[in-house]
Amino acid sequence: MHGLGGHHYDTWRSSTAQKLWNADETFWPLWLANENPGLDIYVVSYSAPVSRFSGMAMHLTDQASNIVERLLAEPALAHGPLIFIGHSLGGLMVKQLLRSADSKAQNDIRADALIKRVEKVAFLGTPHAGSDLASWGDRLRIMVRPSAATASLVRNDPNLRDLNSWYREWANARGVAHLILAEAKPTVIFGMIVPPDSADPGLANARVVPIDTDHRGICKPIDRTKDIYVLLRDFILRPIQRPKPVADAVVEKMLAILDARGESARAAEAGVERRAIFELARRLKPDEALDLDQAVLELTAAVGIAVHARKKGEHGSNLGDLVDTVLARIAAKTGAGDIDGAAEEADEGFTEWEHAEAERRATSIRSGIALLEAGLGQDILRRDAVAAAARVARIAALEKPDDASARFAAIRERMLTFYERGHQKGINFDLLIAIEIARLGLVAAQDARQRGMTQNDLGVALQALGERESGNIRLEEAVAACRAALTERTRERGPLDWAMTQNNLGNALSRLGERESGTTRLKEAVAAYRAALTERTRERGPLDWAETQNNLGGALLALGQRESGTTRLEEAVAAFRTALLEYTRERVPLQYPA
Repeated sequence: MHGLGGHHYDTWRSSTAQKLWNADETFWPLWLANENPGLDIYVVSYSAPVSRFSGMAMHLTDQASNIVERLLAEPALAHGPLIFIGHSLGGLMVKQLLRSADSKAQNDIRADALIKRVEKVAFLGTPHAGSDLASWGDRLRIMVRPSAATASLVRNDPNLRDLNSWYREWANARGVAHLILAEAKPTVIFGMIVPPDSADPGLANARVVPIDTDHRGICKPIDRTKDIYVLLRDFILRPIQRPKPVADAVVEKMLAILDARGESARAAEAGVERRAIFELARRLKPDEALDLDQAVLELTAAVGIAVHARKKGEHGSNLGDLVDTVLARIAAKTGAGDIDGAAEEADEGFTEWEHAEAERRATSIRSGIALLEAGLGQDILRRDAVAAAARVARIAALEKPDDASARFAAIRERMLTFYERGHQKGINFDLLIAIEIARLGLVAAQDARQRGMTQNDLGVALQALGERESGNIRLEEAVAACRAALTERTRERGPLDWAMTQNNLGNALSRLGERESGTTRLKEAVAAYRAALTERTRERGPLDWAETQNNLGGALLALGQRESGTTRLEEAVAAFRTALLEYTRERVPLQYPA
């Protein structure tokens, strides 16, 4: 099963050539089929786009239920052992479809037969605890509109933890064999898609094998000698050797020794039934190579743990009703010998605690934010822009405690809100708050892109406020901020962002030049606008191009009024006429000259 954004054919081949699957020498499932004629291989196709811009997809649980029905309807899959291989999201899909089939098995003999025939599962770069890529997509949900498939993969999602907890118990109880491969290299753009901790589902007798490739390459062996293919082939073809339980005669001998020592009687007094001790003895694996004395020692220790579990369940913990209730359920099943059931109670109890803790934490955070928002209102009333900005930063820290990029985005969003309100409604104090928030945003910025963006925002806000004040200090600061932005927003890194900041620099210089005597600032403004127009072309963005042409015309007009001759004025006329090619009455009626 392929992963997020994957394909039933392209996911499993290294070539990008347009070939049919049965003629593609890099399609490795075909290698397996040719080398092993008795092996039937099926690839599952399902919709899993990264973004809703690329198509629609069902959520993980719905998609898995759909695939289960399709598998049950396939006659060729009604017999014989089954091996599942999943890449990325495909691994989660395998776990979820097995869970769906297990639930369906209570009333459907076909589903019951299917899950009983599952012998092996291979996970290739599967994010059992979620993926940072999906979290990134969730943070940028307005831009990328993550699909339901992407939303299923958010890092530390409680649903994924619950699914993995269920799968561990299900697979361990049935002795399902596993191969777990994890990428050891980051991708060029997104870094490490599935970190090592997320690639490990925590299964018994299964270790994660690191592979020297990235997330995309972990399912695309280049040839038959690569680790990926060699390990998969060996895993698929290797016979399963299931450990046999300890023979009943040996168990009875161990129990007789415990009876003689009084251990069985003490266990019974604590509520641990004889059948529980019998079950504990049977769980001693033959491959542990224990002699009778060592086996009795191991069993005695296990009985002691069972007795302790019983006592904890009876006496409680003073840690709340949830813990005491779960401990009591664990104690009851342990005493009756239902060890797997007791472990499931522990897992379910922890999941319930996680949900309760998440709700408590969310409520606590909402309370803290409410108090900070109230304080922000008071800061505005007492006209303290610095304090207001500091509260905004603290609100962002509460909202996004573990994600610096999301925290930066939250701070910038609040800055833009204050700027827009101040700019559009004429509220100077809102502009002042926006300026102070932008200054704090520089501290929160993580890289050149964020620093350049924030310096540009700061310059725009300073210019807007400077235009309303009589002095030139704000405008001079705006010029300095825009120039600082250009050291980060270089033309090479982002030509259009660079051009935008050049335009903003021109605006600040033009306003400053109009207030000062001389022509230096106005000439600098003209140079900035002309620089912007080298990237702000009519083809790339007609209205942005027209805006800068109009700004250039204004700077040339002011310059021409101070210089002798008509050259600058003629250039101003040409710039205005050029702007009007896109600044038509129909497109921008409010900006069109009366």
